[in-house]
Amino acid sequence: MPRRSRRYSVTMSDFNNSSASEETSRDGTNGGVPAGDTAGNDNLDSQWSEFLSEHADDVSALDASRTAKRFEREAAKQDRLRHERQRKEAERQFKQMAQSEQGQGPRDFETSILDDAPDDHFTPPTNSDASMDHYTRVYLMLLVSGLVLVVLGFVFPRLSAAFESTGGMLLLIGILALIMRKR
Repeated sequence: MPRRSRRYSVTMSDFNNSSASEETSRDGTNGGVPAGDTAGNDNLDSQWSEFLSEHADDVSALDASRTAKRFEREAAKQDRLRHERQRKEAERQFKQMAQSEQGQGPRDFETSILDDAPDDHFTPPTNSDASMDHYTRVYLMLLVSGLVLVVLGFVFPRLSAAFESTGGMLLLIGILALIMRKR
C-alpha cells in the first residue's frame, strides 16, 4: 500500500494541534492513529466497506425494521406538509396581490340601490370661493381690472393711451401670476 506524505494527509485534529506529529499519548497512538502510521485516513473507505460487509445482516435488519419504515413515512409526510404549506402561502400571497388592486378606481364601488341611504357615500362639493386663497383672488382682480381698463381705452379715445397701457400691464401681471400660481 503506497503511503502519501504527511503534507497531503491532514486529519481534523491537525488543524487544532500544531505539534501533533511530535506528541503521542501514553498508549503509543497519535490522535487515535498508531504512532507508526502516518497515513491513518488512507484506507478509511476500505475500512468502512469492510465494516458494512461484516455487519450486513444487522444493517439490513435495521433498514427493514418498523421504526425505520415509520421514520421514512413520517419524513415523507413532513415533506408533503411543508410543500402544501408553501403552496397555500403562495396562493394566499397571489390573492392578496390581486385584491390590493381591486377597489381603487371611481367605478369600482359597488352598493345596492336599496341599501343606499341619503348620507351614506355622498360628500357635497365644497364652495369654489372658499377653496380659493387670498393671493388667487388678488391676481384675478388684477386680471379683471386690466381687462376693464383696456376696454375703457377703446371706448374713450382721448384717454386711450393711459387706460390701455395701465390695463395692459395689469392684465399681463394678472395672467402671469395666475400661471405661476398653478405651477
